Amino acid sequence: MKGKRHGNNDFIYFLPVERVARFRAVLEMCGLV
Repeated sequence: MKGKRHGNNDFIYFLPVERVARFRAVLEMCGLV
């Protein structure tokens, strides 16, 4: 993913709600949440 520089938290704030939902879903699949 692009723009992933500091951390996931900072990264999420720059994305639209849709992307945030997808990103969180990916984290869940990876077992990080």
